[in-house]
Amino acid sequence: MFGLEARGVFLLNTFFNKFLLKRRWNEKYDETLLLLRDKCNCEIVRETIGKKKITVTSVKEFIKQENVYRPKQFKPKDVF
Repeated sequence: MFGLEARGVFLLNTFFNKFLLKRRWNEKYDETLLLLRDKCNCEIVRETIGKKKITVTSVKEFIKQENVYRPKQFKPKDVF
């Protein structure tokens, strides 16, 4: 796919708009692109598909995040 030999490939626009912005990411799109390139050693390739130009980002390795889910404690129901 796109000539990239990587373990993880994703579209940056989709990742930014559907994941980061919903989690109140403060950085702008361009700054996020530079952070990924500089800090995470991501390869960023601009591809033209039809008339659209997309940004494909490849990551060599993802860090597995531990599950931090805590079950919710509900109040006991009162019996009528």
